[in-house]
Amino acid sequence: MKGKSGKLPIVTRSLLTITIPVVVYSISFAPSLYMLLLLVRWFNPKSYIHFFLLPFLVFFNLLFTLVAITLISGSFAWLFKRKIGEGDYEITLRDKTVFRYALYCIFYRTPLKILNIINFLPLRYVLLRLAGLKMGKNCRLMGNELIEDPFVTEIGDNTLIGGYTIITAHLIEDKLKIKRIKIGNNCLIGGGAFIMPGVVIEDNVTVGAMSLVPKNKVLKKNKIYVGIPVREMGER
Repeated sequence: MKGKSGKLPIVTRSLLTITIPVVVYSISFAPSLYMLLLLVRWFNPKSYIHFFLLPFLVFFNLLFTLVAITLISGSFAWLFKRKIGEGDYEITLRDKTVFRYALYCIFYRTPLKILNIINFLPLRYVLLRLAGLKMGKNCRLMGNELIEDPFVTEIGDNTLIGGYTIITAHLIEDKLKIKRIKIGNNCLIGGGAFIMPGVVIEDNVTVGAMSLVPKNKVLKKNKIYVGIPVREMGER
């Protein structure tokens, strides 16, 4: 698939990549800021009950902020990912797909970085699904992995993704190249593994920790792979 140039000039699109996120994140923070103002007005430093309740209310407000950012930002990521597909694209905002992809990355990766600090897995799963990740039953993430392009990534049933694993379905060479990644059922991806665009990992595969799976590589089912780049080491 090749991208198409749009009618908007590149200066306008550059401004939109700044303006749209500022507006959206301002909306995301508005309810929690209002609640914080109410809390400040309510708080009485002479009341022991207020001192006792204050930490709980602050924590609730923080949790509310995380939920608002995840849902609102994730919804915009879902909106922009709908018209992004696999293919090679010119690295310029003149390309409609690259423009959408830039906004998608802003709305997906900003809350993801926040959730990396506050490792709250239920919200992380919500964000990943809004961003387009297809996750099978009993799929397990550690909460510190990086799935860069969920909208073209699929993970099967009963699969475990180890901590600090990087799964990226895009590559920037002469162009921006996006290609789907599929990880099958009952797979084990060791911590720190790096999986590149176009990779297909069939069912019942183990990928060793710190291994590199190069682009377009197919890992056959019921096998163990390790190394940089990976090589078959035997049956699972």
